[in-house]
Amino acid sequence: LVSALVFLAGQVLPGDVGRVMLGPFADAQAVAELNRKLGTDQPILAQYWHWFSRAMTGDFGDSLSMRAPVAPFVLESIRNSAALAGVVLLFLVPIGIGAGVVAGLRSGSLVDR
Repeated sequence: LVSALVFLAGQVLPGDVGRVMLGPFADAQAVAELNRKLGTDQPILAQYWHWFSRAMTGDFGDSLSMRAPVAPFVLESIRNSAALAGVVLLFLVPIGIGAGVVAGLRSGSLVDR
């Protein structure tokens, strides 16, 4: 379900992918050729299946704006998120354990509530 929502979010954006990539002054034949090459001229279910099957193998395609594979950007984001989560856990686990001990020692008090 999440993959379908992510895919559909990209589909509802206005504009033709080929036209956006080549610019407003590109000729119709070049736009049609790029759309065929990218597969955006296919029915939406065929596009989704192609996108989903590639994503399941780790191939997330290319960024249209960066014109580079998306996978390194995704991996960098995951790495940064994991590092941030680790740092946060280093601070929050001791604070949580300490708060639990204080609440346990002062049962029934304001701290316990």
